[in-house]
Amino acid sequence: LTDPQADHPLPFTSLRSQAASDGTDFLAVWSEGSGGIFGAIMKSDGTLKTFGAEESTRFLIAQSTAKLSNELPLVAFNGQQYVVVWHDKLDVNTRLYYALVAADGSGVSGTKALGPSSALADRFLYSLSPGPDNQVLVLYSDFAEVPAQVRAQRIDLDGSNADPNGIKLFNIDSVDFGFGQPV
Repeated sequence: LTDPQADHPLPFTSLRSQAASDGTDFLAVWSEGSGGIFGAIMKSDGTLKTFGAEESTRFLIAQSTAKLSNELPLVAFNGQQYVVVWHDKLDVNTRLYYALVAADGSGVSGTKALGPSSALADRFLYSLSPGPDNQVLVLYSDFAEVPAQVRAQRIDLDGSNADPNGIKLFNIDSVDFGFGQPV
């Protein structure tokens, strides 16, 4: 896999990518490890949109804030813009962050944390889905409490977090990881 702009191999983590559509065009997102989360707009005719004087076909969504890396981005369209969510490995813990991306790729909102802010614990992203009222729903595991929980959070059209502490869906059974008991 080669970056068409720089003609050099991309890191292995770039293979973790996802795309969503606004009904006209597509946003593809991927991780370049410690380099951050990137995106590209593919038009419906199959061409890539270019940005800036250097006419790059990719743009930075989030610079890595951690010693390790940003990874595993997911993307969904909320009716007006894209919502991109990803893991950020902070030393021994993994946090979740999100940003809004304009439908045409022309702008990216500031990065916001997802999940209860008081807990330094691993969080792992499961899914991101568009929903009613221009919201997206994020499902993730949260290991801040015992037993660990699977939580849901809604991100509103303006990027605000409708459920700052997440809605607990079920406990994760440590013996049968991935399946749980209703809360």
